[in-house]
Amino acid sequence: MICKQCNNNVPNDSEYCPFCGNIIEKIIVRSVPVSDIEKGYTYLELKDWKKAKEIFDFAIVNNDNKAKAYIGRLLAKLKISDLASLTSVNKKLTKFDDFKMALKYADDNYSQQLKKYYSLVEEQINQKKAKLKKRIKVTLKISLGLVICLSVAFGGFVGYTNIISPMIQYSQANKFLNEGKYDEAIKKFEELKSYKNSEEKIKDALYEQSKFLIESGKYVEAFKNLEGIKDHKDCNDVYTEAKYNYAVKLYNEKNYSECAKYFSQIKDYKDSNTYLQKQEVFWRTKGNVVTLGSYEQDNNSANGKEKIEWIVLDPEYSNDSVMLISKYCLEYKLYDENDHCVGLDSNEAYNQSKDRGIGWLDCTLRKWLNNSFFNTAFSSTEKVQLKPINLIYSMDEGKQLTDNVSILSLGEAKELFTKTAIGSATGTQYAYQSFSNIYYNLYGEKPYGKYNANESVDYWLRKIDTMPEQDCVCGGEAYENVALYMSYTQAVRPIIVVSVK
Repeated sequence: MICKQCNNNVPNDSEYCPFCGNIIEKIIVRSVPVSDIEKGYTYLELKDWKKAKEIFDFAIVNNDNKAKAYIGRLLAKLKISDLASLTSVNKKLTKFDDFKMALKYADDNYSQQLKKYYSLVEEQINQKKAKLKKRIKVTLKISLGLVICLSVAFGGFVGYTNIISPMIQYSQANKFLNEGKYDEAIKKFEELKSYKNSEEKIKDALYEQSKFLIESGKYVEAFKNLEGIKDHKDCNDVYTEAKYNYAVKLYNEKNYSECAKYFSQIKDYKDSNTYLQKQEVFWRTKGNVVTLGSYEQDNNSANGKEKIEWIVLDPEYSNDSVMLISKYCLEYKLYDENDHCVGLDSNEAYNQSKDRGIGWLDCTLRKWLNNSFFNTAFSSTEKVQLKPINLIYSMDEGKQLTDNVSILSLGEAKELFTKTAIGSATGTQYAYQSFSNIYYNLYGEKPYGKYNANESVDYWLRKIDTMPEQDCVCGGEAYENVALYMSYTQAVRPIIVVSVK
């Protein structure tokens, strides 16, 4: 404490000043509740922009004074401490969403105050534009005057080409940039290549153009620009914020599969993860695992069937449905049980004259998927969620068929599998037991090796045209003509199409 009489420091517990004997008056400080808005503006004064923004974000949702909360958040984003400093912003205030929202919620007095600052900023911008235009005119006049002098001094045309022309082009490129003619500016700076800081100016033009495109709602065009200049200025922050705003826009437009792509790229930004967990988005995010139906998988029928896990493979199958593929191979089956030896000679070599050419339309694998598996795996309620899969089975004739459950074709596998582990799949213990039984029936002995829950297995792909050999997936890669369907058994990895509203 400070003694008011002699201004000396006095211990806090003293009743009298040890220096002058004056009675020390103790001040009792009572805590007064501080609103979120006041806290936010305090952090603005401390220049703790991140903390201030967090408080204003909260206040916008939970506080009645939304106008001041929106302005506070704008100040935090612009990294300025008070409302009066808005006059230093070299941009129309109505370009900022927070400012527009503040005007929406402001009462008459606060609205008039905000409009005053808007007018001041508008006036400053117009004055700067006028000065800039005047400066450019003067610069151009000087440049044109120098053309003649320097051309003579540096050897006529050679001097003009090497010195004067780049100067004029550089000045023109800057003029285009300042006028917002970004494509023209970029083209000019690219022609100048390494002249002065032209390469940096190209990034400036792309940066400014991106912000303009974002404000115009042309997000995808802006993303193309920002992708190549992430390290320039605050491009990475602008890029992330734009992705978030675009994803929210897509969500509000019910374009869930597209918004899922962008939220997935910025999972930890704001509430992106919350959006990704919403059912309508989760089911439309490629690679996500969902459950539907049940089937025996652990080879222990006493504990009942296990839920089937499916991977979202094609989230854009149609406007209201997605294609799923089972996470595990659920069975082993012959391509056709009735004619598995037709087409083979005594040495089990393929003989085309003996091949009856059983295609997907007539094979027992298709019948099993659409009857036995379909009825075993799905309840009547779950069947309602499934939508018919329209398949082409003859390219030459353009024939189509409709299945409830199917398997991928070679073309679909190559198109839909990514470089992730989606293409690889292990088999269940029950599936391996099926393989063991089929192998024993065919060859009279048990297969070599034991079940390995971590080992990827090969599985059937649907053949579009009737051919002597059948396609399959080996080690996660789709291959053509590698499995003789008349003689060999492969794993089965079903696909279904599910309605998602």
